Amino acid sequence: MRIISICNQKGGVGKTTTAVNIVSGLSMAGKTSLLVDLDPQTNASSYLGYRDNEPHKCSYTILENPSKINEVILKVNANLDLIPSSLSYLDDPGPREGDNPFDHLRESFEYLEKNYDYIIIDCPPSLGSYTFNAINTSQEIIIPVQCHYLSLEGLSQIVSLVDDISEVKKLKFTILLTMFEENEGLSEEIKSEIDKHFSNNLFKISIPYDITLAEAPSHEQSIFDYMPISCGAVAYAILVKEIIDGE
Repeated sequence: MRIISICNQKGGVGKTTTAVNIVSGLSMAGKTSLLVDLDPQTNASSYLGYRDNEPHKCSYTILENPSKINEVILKVNANLDLIPSSLSYLDDPGPREGDNPFDHLRESFEYLEKNYDYIIIDCPPSLGSYTFNAINTSQEIIIPVQCHYLSLEGLSQIVSLVDDISEVKKLKFTILLTMFEENEGLSEEIKSEIDKHFSNNLFKISIPYDITLAEAPSHEQSIFDYMPISCGAVAYAILVKEIIDGE
């Protein structure tokens, strides 16, 4: 079971879009997958058409009581399940009490009745308790980075955090360039700069700027369902293959 967190403390970098389309692509490839929405803004949940109808059956529930995990899982399709988030916890910083408050999510996965091929965790745009829980239970981190110079500062912060955690546990990170505009100066400069420092930690594919990726959530569809022949769908399909081939 591969557990992958999608993390970046900077918002607007395509984190939720990446989480939803990766997990959708994996399920289409026949991989049993679970999407865990740890962001109290609930964007990944609403992206898949799940609104905040039962606030006590959400990801925060399992952070409080890990043994309840099987009670909060929703079926999306044959290969894809979801643990939604809830707006009720928008102002809650997450668990901070107990012997190890950053270990609650890992403990919850030990209660899973189903053995998934992949668990994808969509983290909030912060380095708080929710994100620490996600990183602590993951073997891999995907860091979406928008092709913008301000994104480089946020990248250095989260890479530093991953490096610190890697001293305690094995943790792989890979950078994904998003909103990439081919033959556009700034995008090419950002890619070159990241490749210079993180050549071994950069996906081969970059996610292009594609308006259909912004439109898909309003239709509650992954890019593969909304516009399967778009450049965004092709890029995410290649990304999913990169992830599977990296097993």
